[in-house]
Amino acid sequence: LEELVLYAMCVLRDRYAGPDFLRAQRMVPSGAPRLRDLYGSFEHLALALSKGRCMLRCRSLLAKEDRLCSQLRKDKLAAWPAQLRSELELLRHIEHPALPRIHEFFEDFNNIYLISELWDGISLPAFLKERYEPEQSITEVWVSHAFRQVLDVLQYLHGLQPRCLAHGALGMASVLVRRFV
Repeated sequence: LEELVLYAMCVLRDRYAGPDFLRAQRMVPSGAPRLRDLYGSFEHLALALSKGRCMLRCRSLLAKEDRLCSQLRKDKLAAWPAQLRSELELLRHIEHPALPRIHEFFEDFNNIYLISELWDGISLPAFLKERYEPEQSITEVWVSHAFRQVLDVLQYLHGLQPRCLAHGALGMASVLVRRFV
């Protein structure tokens, strides 16, 4: 019910609020931590899961560890930044072996930057294409194991208390397959 009320309020705001109010919703408070103050050595990665999203390898200046930075354009998001901030705060507390750990997030006027564990993997469609072109087979056992992991993650997300997490538009491109050496 809470999410329905929030959605209704967002629709009303989008319909009746003036441009100055809507612009203020994208503003970041002065003094908020900035991405470049805590991270450096940015390197663009080819992996992109959706439009309006850019993936960068970066290095924590404090922990001296490589991390993944997902740059999300605010104008391409389905949710408003305030709603996304609350979802990201929930995501920071998720600990599941099949999910990359989210360390923190930052924002500026145009983007939200999500900092997570660096994960060596590719999207499921890219993995399937890699296997298809050289005519390598994928076994039924592998498929059942992969989807069992996806279902385990969904069960974990739905069972979170006090509030379960919605997984949005989960599709094949959202599923990452770890590279095995």
